[in-house]
Amino acid sequence: MIPADEQIRKSIIYLLLMQAKHDHFIHPNEMRYILKVTNDLGYDQSLLKELEMMGDGFEVKLPKTEPERMQILYHLLFLTKFDQNVSDSEVNFLTNLSLKFAIREDLIRELVEVMRQHIGLIVPPEALLSVIRKYLN
Repeated sequence: MIPADEQIRKSIIYLLLMQAKHDHFIHPNEMRYILKVTNDLGYDQSLLKELEMMGDGFEVKLPKTEPERMQILYHLLFLTKFDQNVSDSEVNFLTNLSLKFAIREDLIRELVEVMRQHIGLIVPPEALLSVIRKYLN
């Protein structure tokens, strides 16, 4: 599901870039993933340069619905494992977003742990869903 709102689409890419930078190096695998998401959202890599130049001046806009915010969280979660290392700074970045996303911090931490357990492996959808179900009940 691609958000219709252009500012939300750009916000997804911006958040991916900011997260990738949290371990002070954007791994080539992370950049490939960011470029794929950028393309999937209807942009080319020139947007990455534009967002880089804006830096902290970019205004992040998040969707109003929880499923749409969870979709952004999934992108961020998958990005954490592409460099084969889920750093503490990446985890802190995600947990700091929990308030903005209106998603419980402990849910985010458990989802990150699933990603850590599957570094270099495909994450089975059930692994994430079982954690999410725990918080829905």
